[in-house]
Amino acid sequence: MKFALKYNLSSETLKYYEKIGLIEKVAKKSGIRDYKDEDLERISFIICMKHAGLSLEDIKKFIDLNKLGDTTLDDRLKY
Repeated sequence: MKFALKYNLSSETLKYYEKIGLIEKVAKKSGIRDYKDEDLERISFIICMKHAGLSLEDIKKFIDLNKLGDTTLDDRLKY
């Protein structure tokens, strides 16, 4: 099953998420994006956060804080 169909997202949306840094750059296999388990988890997280009412901008801020580690726990709890 195509990744975009599984998550009910267009391929353009997935490319946009990659472009703005919501997901890491996805490797390509024979010219087709080859999503890994961690990509699936991240997309699931983004969808969940969107359903909770967060904007893509806020989700990006949360992801960036998460990358900085445990010192940002208090800041992340604000979301």
